Amino acid sequence: MSRSHPGSAPGVQKDEQGQLWPNSRLSTCIELIGDFEVDRDSVVAAMLFPHDLRLRLAYLLRKEMERGADADADKTLTPHQQRVVLDWPSRAELRDLADGGARRGHAVGDLVAIMYDRHRRGLPDGLRSALGVYKHWALGKHYGEDKLKPLKRSESQLRSYFHAARPAAHLWGAFRLIASIEDRPLRPAFENPEDFGYFLGVSAEIQRFLSTHVPAQNYGGEPTIPLKEMLLLPEPIRPIAVPGQPAPK
Repeated sequence: MSRSHPGSAPGVQKDEQGQLWPNSRLSTCIELIGDFEVDRDSVVAAMLFPHDLRLRLAYLLRKEMERGADADADKTLTPHQQRVVLDWPSRAELRDLADGGARRGHAVGDLVAIMYDRHRRGLPDGLRSALGVYKHWALGKHYGEDKLKPLKRSESQLRSYFHAARPAAHLWGAFRLIASIEDRPLRPAFENPEDFGYFLGVSAEIQRFLSTHVPAQNYGGEPTIPLKEMLLLPEPIRPIAVPGQPAPK
């Protein structure tokens, strides 16, 4: 699939003056175009920077340029566009921000996986219940392979994480649920189109669950995360229910 300029990245458009700006739809949904690498980047950007449209755009365009879709891409930018790109975080800064987003997302994904699993088993399935299970499970565990980064167990910190990753909680929930049930490598969802498609289906199922289920602990009658607060997947993606097994692992 050919892409002739940076503006071809998902969620990017040019205005009448030829300036690069994010597509307004990028703030409420995840755009998929049927290209595995591009779609994967769109989903990862949403997961890492769910509240920051500017960082998602920076991530997408940097990935587009890294893929070498157009070796002369910088020559198509106007001076104003070049200044905009220069004002974005450097690769190193973006990587550090992404690491923070991933750490928060992993915790939120585990919380969502717990909520979903407890719901299927007829157990209390609100965030408060999930926090209790998670804090017990996380005792003595570390983030990834880094033994110097124990998993956060403070309820206030975990609630802060949940708020930070809230728009992408369905994506992180699917990511962690698949890892816990299928006993696959840490990043199976993004290795090939088939696994990615399965991940999207599970994400759609978690999106449905979070946006429709009202836990008994939610006295206001609101679902766990209303659709209006989520980065939505395209409607054609059909939900895929996962086998009922304990989560997280």
